[in-house]
Parts: sequence; C-alpha cells; structure tokens
Amino acid sequence: MVVRRIALRNLNRQKRRSILLGGALAFGIMVLMMVNGVVGGILKSIELNFSNIAVGHIFFAEVEKNEKGRIIYSIKDDAFLMDTIKKLGIEPTYIARRTMAQGTLVANGESLSRGLSGVEWKQETELAKNLDLVSGSLKDIAGTQGIVISINQAEKLNLIPKKEPDATVKSAWSKLPKAEKEAKQAAWDAAREAALKTSIGETVLVELQTVHGQQNLGEFQVKAIYQAQYDFYAYMDRAYLNKLTDLPENGYNQFGMFLKNYSDIDKTTARLFDVLKTRYNMVPMDKVNGRGFDTIVNDLKKESFSGSKFIITNLNNEIANIKSIFSAVQMVAFAFFMLLLLVIMVGITNTFRIVVFERTREIGTMRALGMQRKEVRNVFLWEALFLSIIGTLGGFVLSGILLAILGAIKWNVMAEMNFFLNKGHLMITINPMVMILTLALVAGLTLLAALIPARRAAKMEPALALRTSY
Repeated sequence: MVVRRIALRNLNRQKRRSILLGGALAFGIMVLMMVNGVVGGILKSIELNFSNIAVGHIFFAEVEKNEKGRIIYSIKDDAFLMDTIKKLGIEPTYIARRTMAQGTLVANGESLSRGLSGVEWKQETELAKNLDLVSGSLKDIAGTQGIVISINQAEKLNLIPKKEPDATVKSAWSKLPKAEKEAKQAAWDAAREAALKTSIGETVLVELQTVHGQQNLGEFQVKAIYQAQYDFYAYMDRAYLNKLTDLPENGYNQFGMFLKNYSDIDKTTARLFDVLKTRYNMVPMDKVNGRGFDTIVNDLKKESFSGSKFIITNLNNEIANIKSIFSAVQMVAFAFFMLLLLVIMVGITNTFRIVVFERTREIGTMRALGMQRKEVRNVFLWEALFLSIIGTLGGFVLSGILLAILGAIKWNVMAEMNFFLNKGHLMITINPMVMILTLALVAGLTLLAALIPARRAAKMEPALALRTSY
C-alpha cells in the first residue's frame, strides 16, 4: 500500500510529464476505439439492412435449368427443410416465403424499375408490423390485387407531389416576400398530405417477365404507402404475383429465415447443409462460402445438370466482400495504434531513465530507511501501471463521448448512405472484451517499457546514491 501511495504521489509531482505521456496514450486509444466503434456499427447496420432487403439470415433456394438453358427459381416443397430445422433445434424468429421478381411500375405516364415482393400476408405478420405506413392500410390485402409502394415510388409515379418542389419552383419562390413564400410551402405540404390519401386506390400497372421469359402485364390498386429507409421493393399478394410469373399458386422462389442470434450463422448453415445433402442435390459448400448468390447461380448456368439444384447460403456470404473491406480498415487502425504505442513505449522508457537519474538521492534515502530492492522497483512499475490505466481510461471516455455525438447526428446527406446507417443514424458498437484486451495490452507494454529503468533503480547502492549530486 505504501509503495502504491508513493507511486501516485510521484505521478502527481510530475504533472506535466504525466499529462503528456497519459495524453499520448489516450489519443491512441481514442483513435482505435473510434474506428472500431464506427466500423463495427456500420457492419451491424449493413447486416441489419441487408437481412431486411434479402429477407433473412439464412437462405434456401431451388434452381432448375430448362431445355433452353434458362434458370428457373421455384421451391416446390419445403417439408424436409422445415423438419430439419426442427430436428436440429434451430429456433427462427421469423420465416419468410416470398416470390421475388423484377418489374417496371407504370402510372401517370411515368415508369420505374423495382423489385417485386410477393407476400403471403396471413403468414408474414411481422412484415405488416414493420412496414412504416404513412397512408392506407394492409387490412384485407391478402388475396387481392393490392400493391404497397414506398413514398419515393409514389413520388416518381406522380401519385403524390415530391417533398420539396423542383429547382425552378424554388427559384421562383425565392423572389417572393417571406410570408407569401411560407404560404406557398404550406399549400405544397397540404397538397402532398391530401395526395397521400387520394392516391390510395389508384391503378398501377406492372410489366414483368414470367419464369419462362415471356412478357406479362399486371394491374394493381395502391393499397398503402410506406416510408422506406431504402427503396427496393413494392409489395403485393404472393398468389397474384405467382399467377403473373407462371409459378404455382402456392409456390414461391425465396426462403429466408431470421435467427435470434445470427453470430453463429455459418455453423448453423453448415449443420443444415449436412442434413439437407442426404435428400437434396445440394451445391457444395466450398462453392458457396464467401460468394454471393448471383455468383453461385452464374456458375450453375455454366454447368449441365438435370432436375433441381439446391442452395443453402447465408448473410455472411452475401456481404463477404463488404466485410473484408471494413476488416481491412480495422486492421489499418490497429497497425497505426501499435506504431503509436511503440513510439510511446520508447518515450516511457527514456522518461523513466531520466526519472531514475533525477531521483537518485531519493532512492538512496528510501533504501537507507529500509526499503527493499523489490519495493524500489515496484514504485516505478506502479507509476507506469497507473499511467497506463489513466491514459487508457481517458481514451475510453474521450472515444465514448465522440462516438455518442456521432451516433446522435442525423446523417441524411444522401440516400445512398442509408445502407450504412440505421434510420439515418450511425450504429455504434462497443465491445467490452476489446476494451479489456486493450487495457491489458497497454498495461503490459507500459510495464515492460518501465522495467529496465525500474530494475536499474532497484540495484542502486544506498551509500553511493546518497553521495550523488546533480
């Protein structure tokens, strides 16, 4: 206890030196934690957003090739898959069976290409809960030709006015008096709100291809409009979309499963594959791991096979390239941190050498009063340890404050950024294990840097040290 008190007193006596060394440590820790927090949060956002876009964490698909070499997606029977999920004790939070297609939405002389998502509304109650409706209702949509479009789609199809008038209109408004300009904006907003209601029931045509490649046209009525963080899909009844695409009425082409804990989806996917391969003609896992679904299918197009091929893949494979980029960013940040830490360690070693020299007579006095060599060494080691702890904790606090500020900002600079955000905000991740390991690493290296000067101090002879003058 006495040794630790002396160490703390010595740090307090040399405030400027302690602040400089501790501040350097805090800066390095702050950079490392901020990069890890932001990059980890972006990866979490990508995982969350992509799982919502792709509808699941684990995906199952059945692929056929017709006599013309055209790839057809159609899951005919998932009884064995569902039985396998149950037998393996996998507890999904949500299973989605969708018919997915690409089509062109047409209304009021405007058109735009969007993904079409055929939903079994009576089964997918989670989707109905999660869609942020701003107009209309999903009540009684099942079994109808109702379509659910985003605000962005409604704007581009001229069903509702845009949120902001175009540059020509705004330029004309800028010349008006303030009161008149505010009145114009209020009238614009009122017209938009009214259009959100009156657009319900409007007709939207959808041009699309059947699974065999023929062109088809479907007629839909707008049932609801939703607010989207990212605008990818228009939603409709699965049975009607199946009819337009020539799929069986109760069929579908995409199986997606959401898991409670998706941190081990690779193991879960491998377990499913091991059982499914006993029944299905599965695409081998070495041709799936680390590759996106489109890449896997492109390889199948080059193969000659009859019947159906089955694919089981997951979220990690779909975003493997993105993950590798951000992992590289984290590695660069860690390399920078280690380089900075190395420079700081050299500084600590030199500083403690100077400190030992400056305290030679003090060390001699302590030794003359009965302090053992081990205790003298420990005084300097405790100083180094306290310095590392204070600097590391300071870095944690600084990074926490800055990360909280970054997380609170609404990053609505451009729509393309939404994929990396969660509702317009940066997700921030703080890994307690990383913090513990960082503290242990910094403390260990700081002690190592101070060890040689500390041992030199412990070896001083009391009489010689007391005779030293400087």
